[in-house]
Amino acid sequence: NKHEAKLPRMEAAGLLPCDAADSWAYSDSTADLPMLRLVKNAVCINPGTRLTAIAAEEGWTVLRPQRPWNSRADQAGVVLRQVLGL
Repeated sequence: NKHEAKLPRMEAAGLLPCDAADSWAYSDSTADLPMLRLVKNAVCINPGTRLTAIAAEEGWTVLRPQRPWNSRADQAGVVLRQVLGL
């Protein structure tokens, strides 16, 4: 479900139109721009440079929560511990 493919899927699932004031979308990827532009409340989570710029232009909320890892190796360790139930 990349880019514009998301919208037909959302429509098929009965999620469109979503013109309600309480419609929300969260993303960290420009692949979700069609969805973000569709809702009333778009939130970008740890966006990259391009999505950060678009969010500023659109007036969207940008959140940068602390990640539970410092590097890709740390991230792999977190995932491995979760898989092993540790």
